[in-house]
Amino acid sequence: MGIFRLILSIEIVIFHSCTMLGIIGYSAVFGFYLMSGYAIMLVLDQKYENRLGKFWLNRWLKLYPAYAAVFAASMLLYVLCGNEVVIAAQKEKLFVAALDSYSFQEICRELFLGYQCKGHVSTALLLNGFPTITTQAWTHSVNLFFYLTAPLLIKLWKRNKLYYVGLFLLSLVYPLFTYMAGLDFPTYRYRSVFGSYFIFMTGGFLYFLKDKFPVVKYKGMLFVLLNVFYLSLFAFGSGKHELTERKIWFSVIIEVCILIVATQKTEWGGELQRACASFSADIYIVQKLARAMIMAICSISPVFADWLGWGTDFVIVPMLLVSAMLAIVLYVFIDRPLGKIRDTGRHT
Repeated sequence: MGIFRLILSIEIVIFHSCTMLGIIGYSAVFGFYLMSGYAIMLVLDQKYENRLGKFWLNRWLKLYPAYAAVFAASMLLYVLCGNEVVIAAQKEKLFVAALDSYSFQEICRELFLGYQCKGHVSTALLLNGFPTITTQAWTHSVNLFFYLTAPLLIKLWKRNKLYYVGLFLLSLVYPLFTYMAGLDFPTYRYRSVFGSYFIFMTGGFLYFLKDKFPVVKYKGMLFVLLNVFYLSLFAFGSGKHELTERKIWFSVIIEVCILIVATQKTEWGGELQRACASFSADIYIVQKLARAMIMAICSISPVFADWLGWGTDFVIVPMLLVSAMLAIVLYVFIDRPLGKIRDTGRHT
């Protein structure tokens, strides 16, 4: 799964930086939810049975320290560079708002709960949206809701599988209703807690049924072919601003197939898979900070803008490089030390 997670994180960076691969960013986020549903059911079943306190503590250690560091660095950058960089970033797909428009309470709300600062609290919590101070904030409330309810899901499956199936079907009601009502996809079926919850549950289903799938003989070859098929789905056709929702849902089916292949036992790539898994999360969380840093550099002189390809698809090269460097810093100073603590918590 680690390699596929890294592929998805790179796709999200590309989506936010240039016109390549169209609307793949939406599908990539759903792919993360799908794998999270599988992985969380796995660790709850095999490592955290009757130890929910340690499970939630480890999830907190995985999610928040790195995000808080990026959040603090983003705020420092905004203070140093001024709000003109932040405001200009909105049209450059940074999806952030001017820092001085928020109260201290709203800043804390976004940092700790991850939902949209502006608007009514109940609406913001369930229907995440922009502008936010950091783009990654809206995914935190979605993940947090799943982490809080995941132990219930695994208990439902073990007590009576029909309970899980019934809840899964119930989770489909909301996205189907919003689709039939013609409501906006990004707001109601993509960034909302209830709109994306059944994707997590699908990942859980795949874990529970993992022993029922036929054994794949040539796993590596099939994994590569499925990824090529997946990428080609977005490399051709309409652009990212022409939202094709059917393409997104079809891509989720391909992601299910990739996940099935990626999670079958294999002798190759164990350490590589783990490294890619850690690196992918950091790439995702630092990508907009990397873009803001590049914007700040480009604002100094047109020469820097020309060198970095600002305003063109070539900006993806410095974007990936800066994101990779920031991700390495996060991994070395936050993820790796905390990872040792989390590993201890799994086995004690």
